[in-house]
Amino acid sequence: MHTLNLLKKPGVYVLIFQIAKPFNVNVGGLGKVDFKPGTYLYVGSARGKGGIKARVMRHLSKEKKLKWHIDYLTSSNNVNILCVIYSYTKNPLEPALVRKLEVCLERVVKGFGSTDTRLYTHLFRTEMDLQSVIELVVNVMKELKCKPIVTLIT
Repeated sequence: MHTLNLLKKPGVYVLIFQIAKPFNVNVGGLGKVDFKPGTYLYVGSARGKGGIKARVMRHLSKEKKLKWHIDYLTSSNNVNILCVIYSYTKNPLEPALVRKLEVCLERVVKGFGSTDTRLYTHLFRTEMDLQSVIELVVNVMKELKCKPIVTLIT
């Protein structure tokens, strides 16, 4: 298990992960979904008592009860989590972050992570290299007045 210096505070985050080869997986109510190779970004928020710490640690664990759409990916050995960028905030910034990222990234799987909102998806794909993706997310978070923290997963 990864050791990260995360706090049990609410916030918003972007999980960045790699899919190296094509695969498909049953994503709960969304059904069977095909994923092609590339770098993916998932936008989420952590508002419960465990905050960012609990949510990120859940994403990093392969063994878990499949509850959210993202669990179906993060539990797969075909998914390699590269980085998490997060900001502690009580403000509900997840929709604004999604709206800003969807203009410059490929939207993937309608309804993924967004069944409780009117947003198309919370999952994106890109061909950009990791450093460029990190810079994009950090800049977008700063535009939203967040203080982004970048943590590479090794």
